[in-house]
Amino acid sequence: MNKSAQLRNLLSAKETLVMPDAYDPISARIIEQAGFKAVQCSGYSFSVAACKKQEIDIGLEENLAITAGIVRAVSIPVMADGEDGFGGIEQIPNTITRYVKIGVAGINLEDQVLDRKLIPLSRTHFWFSK
Repeated sequence: MNKSAQLRNLLSAKETLVMPDAYDPISARIIEQAGFKAVQCSGYSFSVAACKKQEIDIGLEENLAITAGIVRAVSIPVMADGEDGFGGIEQIPNTITRYVKIGVAGINLEDQVLDRKLIPLSRTHFWFSK
């Protein structure tokens, strides 16, 4: 079973899934060795670990590089932090494709907009799957 299927099963199980936040490959290995079943990445944690002033100071390329290191460091599923998609709505498919290529099992896309520009509600779409 691939890691995406493993993560999907963990998320849909009746048991609560606890995914501690990894901010680098070493923290991800500690999480795995402590017995957790999956790892969550956090752009905010990436920015704190890199001594950046704001979360927005970690762009897509740097986020991908850190996340790729985490994916390579562990054998459990990794959930990436895709922030707000790193651009407008048209950028989201590219962002997801790039995370898939580095081997993440899943990705969070948040409803916050890091560049502080609001997306008009008329341009917002919501999809839910069971």
